[in-house]
Parts: sequence; C-alpha cells; structure tokens
Amino acid sequence: GGGGGAGRKPEHTASASFSAKAASRASMKWFSAKQVAVANTKTTVSPFKGSAFAEVEEFLVFTKWVNEKHKDLARLWNILDRDKSMILTHREFVHGMKELSYRGNIDHLWKLIDRDTSGNVSFLEFAPAAALKLTAFK
Repeated sequence: GGGGGAGRKPEHTASASFSAKAASRASMKWFSAKQVAVANTKTTVSPFKGSAFAEVEEFLVFTKWVNEKHKDLARLWNILDRDKSMILTHREFVHGMKELSYRGNIDHLWKLIDRDTSGNVSFLEFAPAAALKLTAFK
C-alpha cells in the first residue's frame, strides 16, 4: 500500500498552504462514502464479518486506543516501524500491535489500512493527515 513498486518514491506534493482541516479530511479517506452511508443506516451491530459497520467499528476502536495509549498515529508509527524504512509489512504490523497489547482485531485492522492489498503500508497510507503536514515543512 505505499506508493508504488520497490525503490520508487511515492508521488505526492503538498504546499505549505495545505490546511489542517484538509489534512483531517484526508485521514478519513479510509472508508468510501458508500461504506459510511451503509454504516450510518445500521441500527444494530452486524454479525457479518467485513460489513461496512464492522469496518467503521474497528476503526473507532483503533482510533480510541491510539488516542489513549499513543496520542497520535505518527507516534504509533514510530514504534511500529522499527527499521525506520517508512514502510510497514503485515508481519511488522501484527508483531508490533501484539507487543503493544492491542485488543482489537489486528488482521481486520490491517485489511482496513492496506487498502490496495499490497502487503505493505506507507506512512502516507497509515497516517495521511500527519504525512501531509510533514510535507508542508519541506
């Protein structure tokens, strides 16, 4: 999930005028508008794995955990990306989340984060708002 083939730098640009509000909106792009609309119409928790509601629920569990334990996604990334490659593999992610005692569904969470199913996640894919803020400083 992170910007192309091996050795290729992700192509993204941002100006210093990129707003924090726009960065926040970018971080919510994990879910399509249809998934959110479907999840918003649910009145009970769906028992079906992979439902839009279950995805939103897992994301909310993860978000709450990050805020309580690590303050933000950038700090969590710094812990998970031990080799500082700016790429997380599935193995790195699962191992790190287990070591950090994450109690949610780690494999389901990975599927939400690795949207292109490449088996790797870049910092931009993991924490879009934080990544875009960093590019404003270049």
